[in-house]
Amino acid sequence: MFVSNDGVNWGSAVATGTGTGPVITVNFPTQTVRYFKIVQTGTSSSWWSIREVRVYGPTAPAAALAGPPSVTAGQSFDATLSLSDVVTSVYAQDIQLAYDSTLLNLTSAESLNSNVVVVDQKAGAGSMRLLTVNLGGHDVNGDLLRLHLTALSPGDDATASIAVSKLTLADATGAETDLDAVSTSIGIKAIVDLSALNALIAQAQAAHDAAVEGLQIGQYPAGTKAVLQAAINDSMAVAAAPGVTKAQVTQAISALNTALQTFTQSVYTRTPGDLNADGKFTIGDLAIVAAAYGKTSASPDWATYQFADINHDGVVDLADLAEVAQRILQ
Repeated sequence: MFVSNDGVNWGSAVATGTGTGPVITVNFPTQTVRYFKIVQTGTSSSWWSIREVRVYGPTAPAAALAGPPSVTAGQSFDATLSLSDVVTSVYAQDIQLAYDSTLLNLTSAESLNSNVVVVDQKAGAGSMRLLTVNLGGHDVNGDLLRLHLTALSPGDDATASIAVSKLTLADATGAETDLDAVSTSIGIKAIVDLSALNALIAQAQAAHDAAVEGLQIGQYPAGTKAVLQAAINDSMAVAAAPGVTKAQVTQAISALNTALQTFTQSVYTRTPGDLNADGKFTIGDLAIVAAAYGKTSASPDWATYQFADINHDGVVDLADLAEVAQRILQ
């Protein structure tokens, strides 16, 4: 068996052997050729002919698209288009690319094969079409094009897709072959702004450090500083995390804001237990707590009775009555 690209120059045989039956399988290394011929070297008194020839390649020609698994918003990066198992001589290619224009910008493409030249291109919103020629019909297997892209800035982490939506190969006779579409996904990490979280941490820490726990006006109930500090520490851990996401920062800001507001609202604006603000502890104060007994932070009129929650645990109960009673008896 001989092979040729022009039907004239055949070179040496790529396979030889002896027939063993009506169906013969001939194995030979993969060839990139247009023609082949089979030469019968035996002799016989009978006539001889080939009824049918089937030629198989190892696999169908295919395209592949590869890029980095993830990039950061604003980062420039490259993706590579490659071909494999192309056994015919390719002289021209029509390559159509598609991508998510809200997440990516495809700036240009360059040939990685010295024999392949990009002769024209057309760019659209989320698309680019490239027409290339292969001077001399040389091998096109391997890396073919390098695509230059830039990741845009999504509001949050996102995944963008780049696809070869259509790839057509043409040989010297003009016969066209379409390859299957291929795509690859690129993770885009949003740039996380920590300035708001860090500013809130500083504000909460200053409020904590300036606060004094006690029973006087302007002081805070016992234990409230420790609760606020725990919330501050949680937010600091989020801010220091190397892979922190925008969603995590948003959640940390919300949690710390809630903790700081709760702490601020817990400050004593009147002497704890002196509910009628007459400057002394009497059964009048005890009666006010008794009238609010059973109210909780879930009660629709909580704003009216919250001041009777002496220990700030979100419920007016026996503990509050006992607190007022103790102060009356002191």
